[in-house]
Amino acid sequence: MNEKSKFIFEKLEENGFKSFIVGGTVRDLLLNKEPKDLDMCTSALPEDVERIFEKTIPVGKKFGVIVVVVDDEQIELTTMRSDGHSLDGRRPDSVEFTDDPEVDSRRRDFTVNGLYMTKDGEILDFHDGRKDLEEKRIRTIGRAADRFEEDYLRMLRAIRFATKMDFRISREIFDSIQDNLENIKSISSERIREELTKILVSDNPGRGISLLKDTGFLEIILPEIYTLSKVIQVPTWHPEGDALTHTINVCSKVGNDETLRWAAFLHDLGKHIAYEKGRIINAGDKIYHDTKAHENLGMEKTEEILKERLKFPNDFTENVMWLCKNHMKFKVFMQMSRGKRRKMMQHPMFDNFVKLGVADDEVGRDFGETLHWIDSNNVVEEVRPPRIVTGQDLLRLGFKEGKHLGNTLKEIQDFQLENPGCEFNDVIHIIERNKKQVG
Repeated sequence: MNEKSKFIFEKLEENGFKSFIVGGTVRDLLLNKEPKDLDMCTSALPEDVERIFEKTIPVGKKFGVIVVVVDDEQIELTTMRSDGHSLDGRRPDSVEFTDDPEVDSRRRDFTVNGLYMTKDGEILDFHDGRKDLEEKRIRTIGRAADRFEEDYLRMLRAIRFATKMDFRISREIFDSIQDNLENIKSISSERIREELTKILVSDNPGRGISLLKDTGFLEIILPEIYTLSKVIQVPTWHPEGDALTHTINVCSKVGNDETLRWAAFLHDLGKHIAYEKGRIINAGDKIYHDTKAHENLGMEKTEEILKERLKFPNDFTENVMWLCKNHMKFKVFMQMSRGKRRKMMQHPMFDNFVKLGVADDEVGRDFGETLHWIDSNNVVEEVRPPRIVTGQDLLRLGFKEGKHLGNTLKEIQDFQLENPGCEFNDVIHIIERNKKQVG
């Protein structure tokens, strides 16, 4: 127990109310993991919480949820309650506050999240959650169908927790997911996106993707990724087999940066398009799918998934798309001109481009020369040289505002990248040639 939870316990106790640490905080403590958040519940009503504590935020007062701010840290404090029937697959139509933690526990999702801890460290376990922790099992509190009907996102949460903790999901959960797959479509894109992201950035994304496939979610939410399991690749370059297996491998190799994991997840999406188009390669008595130029084939669909289907912000979408579109260039990076290499290094996603390129290899290519060159040239001042000619300079020389001026500046910058250390006199020929075109 830290000082902040001790403070909240004592303040509530002074005012005659019960309180407990609850949920994932207790679960993580029992697993000897550092909890990310501190969640607590109490018998105090929301208005009592607001009266007792100096600074509060009523994030969900109707449902008994008040954030208490202690030393600039926000701690969610929820009034214990029982929930009525859910009308929208997310929120109950009514709540009834209670002072009984056992009653409160019945509304929670999984047994491993239904654990309560008193001020003195005693664990209250009403649903054998500790046993499920020991047996590494995700099981619902009560009937799985009932818990999912209250909030269909819990089906994805079951997969997320199984992935995060490397637990198995119970047969009842698996069967109930099969019965309710279509209901995930009633959940908002933003909530689905959040769960998928948590699965992808976990320590074991491959397990999560496999569970999404085995339960049927992948085919419902991202059928383009599911179809990759049918794309049989040329074993010379992909001895691992189908393109989904490759996707899982790449996701498991790259770091858990959110943008990088999503790029790894979607980087071969174009192979789904090649498959749908029926492009094949005959290799003796074997037939494989021709996935040449897949990085370009997948761009439109990648944008649609990120921006329209999952509602990612524009900047995130653009960064993932840049990585997906350019991931094949890493293999031929040293064959590009020096200027093009240096220009790529200006992109904010370049480090992730390198990580994705290395992870994308399945046959043990030697990228030593490439990595050495990048390391030797990865100096901001060298990669992004200051302009020796500005737009104002060109205007003074007789250029006019517009596309031609911009193209001239770009040509000069490309020349600088190809010729480090060049000066104004070295680009006069570019200026004069383009000035003639203006005339």
